[in-house]
Amino acid sequence: SVYTLHSTYRNYPFHNKLFSFCASLLSQYVVCVSKTSYKYYPDVLKKLKKQHAMFIQNGVDIERIALVESYQKRIERPFTMVYVARLVPLKRHYLLLKALQNLPNVKLKLIGKGFLENELKRQTLELGLLQRVDFMGLLPRDDVYRELKNADLYVSASSYEGLPIGVLEAMGCGVPCLVSNIEQHREIAEKCQSLFLCRDDVNEWERNIYDIASLSSEKRSCIGSNGMREIEQYFSLTSMHEKYDILYYSINH
Repeated sequence: SVYTLHSTYRNYPFHNKLFSFCASLLSQYVVCVSKTSYKYYPDVLKKLKKQHAMFIQNGVDIERIALVESYQKRIERPFTMVYVARLVPLKRHYLLLKALQNLPNVKLKLIGKGFLENELKRQTLELGLLQRVDFMGLLPRDDVYRELKNADLYVSASSYEGLPIGVLEAMGCGVPCLVSNIEQHREIAEKCQSLFLCRDDVNEWERNIYDIASLSSEKRSCIGSNGMREIEQYFSLTSMHEKYDILYYSINH
């Protein structure tokens, strides 16, 4: 009955576009997970589906996040960043690896798997970052939340998204977030002023990370708390479910 488009159609490879197009035609309703995703949904499908094509923004399970206790932070440890993403080209991990070269007191944890893992490990070795980049693989969701709550900064260099759950969850965990300046991230920033945007430039990533790392822990905690409140207000799972409930009710009646 409902086909949910979790990414942005125009960025799909051809075969994904083809299958997504067919799934849209075969479904009664199509839901895009963000305004940006709906914006780039094919006009021909919008005309065919009419009011049966819409967007419902992704939401975060704030209540589940709140139940997860964070690890006890060590007093002395490097400034730690976390990036939750598949190890694939569109996530642009290389920007972060290059930025780390001139940030000797910063550590990066990469959560996720993908076919670029060996290539990224090779780059890490060549850049002399072996001791400062952790490849953590896939983790249970609660462990992801613990890593986020224990981090000093969440980063995402992604080139496109649907509406990135990773960023929303990191903000829901109270972590300051520095993300690429793409439309999907700007859509979050329209409502969440605590979100930091960064252009696709290694030097700018380096400067922004350095500036955030130079803030006091109290200041970073304040930024994270503001982000948590903004996510709860605008991107909660409850809000998302209410919109889906209306949709499902209309289908059954």
